[in-house]
Amino acid sequence: MARGGRRKKKKPSERELRELELYGGLKSLLEDQGWRVNLAATLDGRGGHCIVRGEQRVIMKSQLATGDKVDVLVEALRGLDLEGVHVRPDLRELIEPGSMADAAPDEGAAPPAEEPAASS
Repeated sequence: MARGGRRKKKKPSERELRELELYGGLKSLLEDQGWRVNLAATLDGRGGHCIVRGEQRVIMKSQLATGDKVDVLVEALRGLDLEGVHVRPDLRELIEPGSMADAAPDEGAAPPAEEPAASS
């Protein structure tokens, strides 16, 4: 610990900054569509989208990593008709099924093995 009992905050990585920026953009997009985004400390699982007393909501576990929160928001947005709605290109790329987000391998996963070419 640093002097005075305070911990120094570590500087966020570029990836963390990007995830925070995506989270903010996706959250704003949902809110612009009339949805509420809530964080809950006592939630089993990651969370998801639902209707509570006629209000559309996304409820997520507050302890989730920002990247996981982005995933929950993307899942909710994929169920919406966003035709005619201005969506930033980077957000639209995440939301559209079959996007690069779906195809991205897990971090640390080994690349797929190449199969030898069949000889004729």
